[in-house]
Amino acid sequence: MRQEYDAFKALQRIDDDLTNPLNVTVNVSSKYTIGDFNPGISARISNFSEARVTPAPPPDPLPVNFDGNSIANSLIDPLVPAPFALPMTGGLTIETPVLAPPSSVALAIIQKIALNDSDLLITATPDPGFVSVGYYQQSLTVLTQYSETLSIDWPATLPETGADIAPLGVSYYETAQIFEPDPVDGAVIHLLTGADAAGVHVDGQTVETMPDLDEFMPPFLDRESQDDDDIPHEVIAGGNMSANVVSLAINWIDAPVMAIMGDSHSFNAISQVNVLSNLDCTNGLPPTQGAGDTTHNIAAILSRAIPESTPPEGQAEDAEDEPDFPDSAIVARLTDDLVNFNWVEQYNYLVDNDVLSVKFSGNESFLQTGGNTTTNYTTLQELGFHYDLIVVSGSLINISVIDQVNVLLDNDSISYGDGWEASGGDNLLWNEAVIETIGADAYGEMSLEYEALGESLAAGSDSVGGSILDNPAFEGLDTLKVLYIEGDLINFQYISQTNIVGDADQLQLHAGQMASQEGAEASLIVGENALLNLASIYEAGLNSEIHLGGDQYSDALMYQAGLIVTDESQLVTDNGNGLASEAVAFLTDDTGDATNQQQDDSTHNVIHDDMGADPMAGVLV
Repeated sequence: MRQEYDAFKALQRIDDDLTNPLNVTVNVSSKYTIGDFNPGISARISNFSEARVTPAPPPDPLPVNFDGNSIANSLIDPLVPAPFALPMTGGLTIETPVLAPPSSVALAIIQKIALNDSDLLITATPDPGFVSVGYYQQSLTVLTQYSETLSIDWPATLPETGADIAPLGVSYYETAQIFEPDPVDGAVIHLLTGADAAGVHVDGQTVETMPDLDEFMPPFLDRESQDDDDIPHEVIAGGNMSANVVSLAINWIDAPVMAIMGDSHSFNAISQVNVLSNLDCTNGLPPTQGAGDTTHNIAAILSRAIPESTPPEGQAEDAEDEPDFPDSAIVARLTDDLVNFNWVEQYNYLVDNDVLSVKFSGNESFLQTGGNTTTNYTTLQELGFHYDLIVVSGSLINISVIDQVNVLLDNDSISYGDGWEASGGDNLLWNEAVIETIGADAYGEMSLEYEALGESLAAGSDSVGGSILDNPAFEGLDTLKVLYIEGDLINFQYISQTNIVGDADQLQLHAGQMASQEGAEASLIVGENALLNLASIYEAGLNSEIHLGGDQYSDALMYQAGLIVTDESQLVTDNGNGLASEAVAFLTDDTGDATNQQQDDSTHNVIHDDMGADPMAGVLV
């Protein structure tokens, strides 16, 4: 073969072209210049459709293998070879494996939006009846106080140090144990604890499936275009949307066997509150409740075990063979707490108290003073290691809490002539929360073997006894991967979402010639607002047997409250800080006369507006 190869190479050399390669110079000229690089990526949410996200499993599913318990194979293997090798006799080398300890995760996200779009538009001489927007600002404050009274007073203080996380988690559990709802006239309250909180609940009722948000969106917010070509005359003073969206997916630290020397605190809670006032006064008639409003509190606390694996048919005969257990163990040590901590706060404050006195004429018109959108959006996906055995010297703390609040003031005062079709209802207050756990934990008393192992690891030894290696949960493993935590193992998830919206509009629409036109169509929207809180916590893990040395504290809580104001008297407080019926002042053409009228009046309206000055300053008395 060597002779044939030499002959082959000799023939190749004869055919080689030893001439110089062809060199070609190309000159290119153009009168056009290359612009700056534009990747075409935009993070802006341009309309409500992109923010309208119902919580669901993430589009890129967590690496969970439901064919068996070997989920760890789908994650990063914490067992890695060392970057060095020890020389042995005979020229052989052996690599020493290193078991990497996990890192803690502590994340705080706080998103807040404040928007004031209180418009003043006067194109026609107004009739008496307008009031200061400060009147409605105080009404919104009263509604917010109602929501605070109805809500659970969680110890929602962001911990300053890592040492504060564990005590804070325990305090959440203790708060739930002593919680009793405060009575509020007209409020509907539902409270479920323990096993009763499991499942899907809509406004206190157990259901099989969660309702679809798309089916309940207000008609105006469901349009493709805000300006409807089929309606000649249209005024949009409502149609606002405030949305908070959080999706948290976790497949973090877990093991099929855990030994906890201390206590175990496991707690899931969902708290939801809706407060609505939609008392509309139309053409001077007494206030009435807007039609078609929808308020829903939707909560789901779900848990399921991973299906047990079944051996293939071809391996069924091998089931009687001797089991194969690991003959060695390797230990990773963590000298502090191991923490997975996510703290998300989302807050929307939107005020759209419009004052309009407008005269319409002609064939077509479109006027929009509402249609605002505020959106807070967060999505997280956190992956970690799966070990074979986790030993915790301290306690196990597993807390997941979702707190949601919606407050809407939509008390409108409108007057219009013939030809108008008014929509003062169809508001949507929607709280939707899901806490779902994949992987079941079976608790048992601490055995002597695992107690001795915990003491041995605490003393600095890395040896693992044969009685532990022979645990059926470790069958088929070559090396037992052990994680030892000297502190606590903490998994703490807290989501807080709040929407405060004021859309109290005062409109006087003077139709003029338009009203007399035959077949004229005119639409007025002062409602159709949407307040959305959407949150989900999906946590994937393993079916684990937990040997517990201390006490077990486990509970679940589902709290849903709703209040719809049906009488303006509910917005008046006894301490004088609420509303006063005499807080009425009129628009006049002469600002000076209005000022003199205020000076002569013994009652002065004090307006507190954190958003800024009264947009009708100097015009309203």
